[in-house]
Amino acid sequence: MQITGKLMSLRIVYGRAGSGKTHFILNEIKSRIEENSKRTLVLLVPEQFSFQTEKNLVSVTKTGGILKTEVLSFQRMAYRVFNETGGITYPHIHPAGKSMIIYQILNKMRERFKVFAGTCEREGFVNTISTLITELKRYNVTPEKLQDAIDALDEDVPLRQKLTEINLVYGEFESLIEKRYRDSDDDLTLAAKKIGASSLYNGAEIWIDGFVSFTPQEYKIIGELLKKAFRVTVSLCTDTLENSAETKADVFAPVRNVYRKLKRLATENGIVMEDPIFFGE
Repeated sequence: MQITGKLMSLRIVYGRAGSGKTHFILNEIKSRIEENSKRTLVLLVPEQFSFQTEKNLVSVTKTGGILKTEVLSFQRMAYRVFNETGGITYPHIHPAGKSMIIYQILNKMRERFKVFAGTCEREGFVNTISTLITELKRYNVTPEKLQDAIDALDEDVPLRQKLTEINLVYGEFESLIEKRYRDSDDDLTLAAKKIGASSLYNGAEIWIDGFVSFTPQEYKIIGELLKKAFRVTVSLCTDTLENSAETKADVFAPVRNVYRKLKRLATENGIVMEDPIFFGE
């Protein structure tokens, strides 16, 4: 049963590692299960932690209540959204297939290269370009956006030619795969666009735990979830959320930056910010 709620809030749970944030979240999920909550309960964690998190949740609930809770990574959440709204029309391209396409592109374009003329045939260069394309997609940099950045550079800036050659390969890669395949690096971007048409997380209660930071793709998904869910709780590993005296040695500065971005997301979407919950050591 899907239900909606009026609260639509963002709550931050924070504290140093081992302070009890995850324990609090698991026990809160346990409480919802015991209350027979009709809301969809979702625990969003990094992919590499999903199996252990499921085991921890089973251990805490002790009643098989995990059947009422979805333990998901961002990628698994994307698949759930696609299953409901569509979007799995084309098969995903395998990493080896991606490398083969990039190799073919480099071979075809090598006469047009200046910066990469001496390196495009070297061992490992295909993997370097593949990784670079993945990073560009994670940060929502399309070939069009990259071209805008190139156009903003002066003609005599060495970086301009390097970016131009990267974009030649990137643009050709996108053109080739869109006709037959989908790159898994695009899944989160596509899922963020489709969450609005999905009913999966209407009125849901969502906990996000175990992340050090988020990519722009992930922030987009969180922004869409904030507009659908009853409440989104995010745990952050930091001893304070506000500190104007940040230094280069401040290990929590990146986490506080995550907090500021989440706060901004809530403000932009008209979402209530609940009082943060702090866990001391």
